[in-house]
Amino acid sequence: MNKVVLEAWKNKISVVESIRGGMSDDAKDTLARVLNNTNNALNDLRTINSMRNEAVCRDTNASQYSGIDWFPEHSIDMVSAIYASQIIDDIVSVQSIDSPLGVIRFLQYVYGQDRGYAKRGGVAIDQWGAMQGAAQGRFVASERIEAEQLGKATPVTTGDNAGTIEIHGFVQHLPIKADVDSPLVLMNEGTNKTYYIRNCKCGWKMSEIDADGSEGDFEDATVTTLSPDSGEICINLPAACGTDSDEWAITYYQDLSEVPTDSMNLELRLRTEMIKAVPHKIRANFSFDASYALSKAHGINVEDSLVNACTAEIRQERDNEVIGILMRQAGNRREWSRKVTSYISQHDHDMSFLNEIFACASLINYETKRGFGNWVVVGRQGLNIIKSAGSDHFKPAGATLPNNGAFVVGELEGQIKVIYSPYVPQDSYLVGYKGSDMDAGFVVADFLPITKTDLVMLDDFVGRQGLVSYYGTKMLNPKMYVAGKITDGDLTAH
Repeated sequence: MNKVVLEAWKNKISVVESIRGGMSDDAKDTLARVLNNTNNALNDLRTINSMRNEAVCRDTNASQYSGIDWFPEHSIDMVSAIYASQIIDDIVSVQSIDSPLGVIRFLQYVYGQDRGYAKRGGVAIDQWGAMQGAAQGRFVASERIEAEQLGKATPVTTGDNAGTIEIHGFVQHLPIKADVDSPLVLMNEGTNKTYYIRNCKCGWKMSEIDADGSEGDFEDATVTTLSPDSGEICINLPAACGTDSDEWAITYYQDLSEVPTDSMNLELRLRTEMIKAVPHKIRANFSFDASYALSKAHGINVEDSLVNACTAEIRQERDNEVIGILMRQAGNRREWSRKVTSYISQHDHDMSFLNEIFACASLINYETKRGFGNWVVVGRQGLNIIKSAGSDHFKPAGATLPNNGAFVVGELEGQIKVIYSPYVPQDSYLVGYKGSDMDAGFVVADFLPITKTDLVMLDDFVGRQGLVSYYGTKMLNPKMYVAGKITDGDLTAH
């Protein structure tokens, strides 16, 4: 972001910070961009209206245009107010784009070569999701090489080893670490049989791992060739150990202390995702009589009232749209019953709902290998249960102003932010994770948070104003969210 743009909007950013608290550089950058986009759009609107008035009135300013020029002076404040109070900043990543069809960017690490389970081009660390390389124990930076494929066994029909099957191949990562504490593990992926190969004083020896995990001698195997330097492996096993259709794999240790050695390679790439900002439109009407009466009798400016109402409506619409998408597209589903099934009090049972929220938080970490869930959105039933937990577990956020949308009500165990929305189903809850401003599984891309059509009042004395917000949304990792439902939650129902 151009420092000139940040400097131009520093006062508005300071106002938002005074309400939300400190903002990161990314959040300031996003707010400055959307304020700049809004200002450019308003300048275009002023130019168009001025040209139209000039053409219609022939060098005389139109009284209607000068009378409705109130909106541009309020619109920047509306954008600031939306950003200061919207809840989506607490749960997802909010970015800005400079055109209706924009690009969000993120960094991604990929494997540069095959190494056991890890395959060239596969995602290692995804900025938006997980350390994917650890999903199956792929510790690719260590000496241990997991499950490298050797291929299929070949039946032997002649020679000293006739009647056996031969497994022959070359491992990729050299040299092989050959000592008694670093066994090679040979696996038949068809029969799930496992064999250990150790380098003993008398040569290479094999043992078989039984179904109960115990290790027993296996004298019927012959290690014909096992070269730590060339990586060639040739082993003969009894024909009963497998068929020629079974796939064999080997886990071994590479000696990374040798120089040179072929260590794992990670490649940093800049990924992009296209995103389209779509319009979200509302229409506001007010009567001439109401406007006149409010102004004269009560000193209320109908235009200011319209600004406040539209700001609140757009904010809650954005918040609830995002929450609704997350609930529909969450990659994990859970259910918790409020019905007491043991000899404990209802309050004691309700406390298990807190455990359920933390279980969802740990599930996110398990699925993504990233952060633990750190926020929860609840409906009425979930909020009642959480508040009944007491101050030892739930810390309220303090007095809240009248609110027509989702808002933060407090914190659970000092770890999970609790958000209440009157618009989600009363028996629903949603747990998610957000780290830094660029670390979330869902993105809201703002182009123009608010712009408008002309105010028109016809001979029916009804003022009409159209407002539109341009933004796009994109789910990047559904596993970062858990959607749940409370069953038997309304104890008064029959």
